[in-house]
Amino acid sequence: QTPHTLGNLRQIPVLAMATPNAPPASPSPAPRPAAPTGQRPPLVDSSRAALTPQRVAELQKQWADYLGVKVELEMGTGADKMTFVLVPPGKFMMGTDSGDSDEAPAHEVTISKPMFVSKYETTKGQFARFVRETTHESDAEQSGNGSKLIDPRYTGIAPTTYSWRWPGYEQADSHPVVNVSCDDAIKYCRWLNRATDRPEFVSSVGLPTEAEWEY
Repeated sequence: QTPHTLGNLRQIPVLAMATPNAPPASPSPAPRPAAPTGQRPPLVDSSRAALTPQRVAELQKQWADYLGVKVELEMGTGADKMTFVLVPPGKFMMGTDSGDSDEAPAHEVTISKPMFVSKYETTKGQFARFVRETTHESDAEQSGNGSKLIDPRYTGIAPTTYSWRWPGYEQADSHPVVNVSCDDAIKYCRWLNRATDRPEFVSSVGLPTEAEWEY
């Protein structure tokens, strides 16, 4: 999505692994894992054959042991706690030779570095804390047009009141936040970098690239 395209963006933050020479990511970082030891595990290769859940779990464990980290990493506490899962580097086929022209051609892409990806969508309660602490106003609210949530009651045109605060149906704070733009999500991640302590080996929190997301 472009920065001001509104929709039900399932915003999944990504933790980027720091390089050995990167500065500490927080004033009180967690102990830095030991330098990688032993033989480097193989890349995940989904470009040639389908991967089973069992094989993926094996590769996660191999890479976690090699990097000296856990497969799952937690940040924050209470309702603000976020769980991230280690995604090993690997290869996959991106694009298509038979679909839309802007997706062609099919080509092999390598994700060269491991990353931690959020296990769950960002909740409405977590996004609300960001708004309270930064007075951020979402794109849907700033535009005065509301979000473009398709609603059959309005023949596909959403009321101007639709936003993350009220998407047209009841939500609890534990539900995924919806009706935010890519720009809203980027600003949320920037705030998360400042507001949450993270291990020293994690350089930053951000949105996945298109290639990382498809992988």
